[in-house]
Amino acid sequence: MKLKKIPMRMCVGCKELKPKKELLRIVALPTGIIELDRTGKKSGRGVYICNSSECFQKAFDSHGLERSLKRPVSRDVYDAIKEKIGNEPIYRLLGLCMKAGRLLSGSEQIKTAVKDGKGILLILAEDSSERTKEEYIRLAKLSGITWRIFGEKEKLGHAVGKGIRAAILISDSGFGMSLLQRIDTLK
Repeated sequence: MKLKKIPMRMCVGCKELKPKKELLRIVALPTGIIELDRTGKKSGRGVYICNSSECFQKAFDSHGLERSLKRPVSRDVYDAIKEKIGNEPIYRLLGLCMKAGRLLSGSEQIKTAVKDGKGILLILAEDSSERTKEEYIRLAKLSGITWRIFGEKEKLGHAVGKGIRAAILISDSGFGMSLLQRIDTLK
């Protein structure tokens, strides 16, 4: 059986060759716009960077993106990359929490668990409606459950292998404290 070749790309930060799937791609579109390429298939000049804050800082300090893309890169693009890199470990931890069976999602399931005081950390999506946020926050306060507003509904759902999720409840103290610490360091 023939082994499948794994495409390798070089990170502009650390200059190491890594599998393409492990890296973030930034693309300069033919129109001149520079943006994150989440699909990895957009046409235009692309550059890759590791999903770590160290590589981001090296690329920023050395102007690696500008050099590789052969054009200036706006502060907005750098901010989008920094946000993506900062949030990625949190989404991965949420997926791990789901696999471990220590995460509840779905409106009725969360409301029942919060009323029973079974949760450790309630995470609400930033793009949830104000009414939804107020309702969950009120329930969390009544039950003495810590809550944070983080991420987007679509990304939270994707992280836990479900559809769109406005809220997620962590029921394990280890996962809850780790997530709480990571979310608080972003702010």
